[in-house]
Amino acid sequence: MLRKTIVTTSNRMASRQIRSEDIAMTAKKEQSKLAQLFLENLPDGLRAFATNREPLILEVPAVNWEVGNLAVFDDDVELTIVIGKLTHRHIDTYTTSEQNELERQRRAALEAIDWIKDILADRIKFRCEYSDGRLLSDSSWNCSSEHDEPGILLESTDEVREYVWSGKTKHERR
Repeated sequence: MLRKTIVTTSNRMASRQIRSEDIAMTAKKEQSKLAQLFLENLPDGLRAFATNREPLILEVPAVNWEVGNLAVFDDDVELTIVIGKLTHRHIDTYTTSEQNELERQRRAALEAIDWIKDILADRIKFRCEYSDGRLLSDSSWNCSSEHDEPGILLESTDEVREYVWSGKTKHERR
């Protein structure tokens, strides 16, 4: 077994959670070309957070305990960016239009870096919706864009928490 991962995301059908501390390696694997491109293109300010704990390749310590650490995992054909216990996003190489595999990998690496930079600049907002204390849904959007909005709440939502990287921005009970 290469790794044991407790993975979690949430939507209407499932509730999962990814935490970097839940990752355990029993064998080392070679870093993917996607991960190599990601690390090569990191801005200087983020290079200090690179790790050699495969599949974890980057971990930025939390500035707010409720938000948690930002972690990036090398999943060979995609990078998984985890924001503490709030949410995660997969950035893959197989949904881009580039014909060349190397260009698809480069585009995915740069997209991941851009999203991380937006998170750290508090331009990405995260929403968690709860019902009776149970997580129903999580989402994220660029709050600096007039064209990107959070969307409507699920009907059964009775509590909403919204965050940016630096901390909570909203806590509302309905």
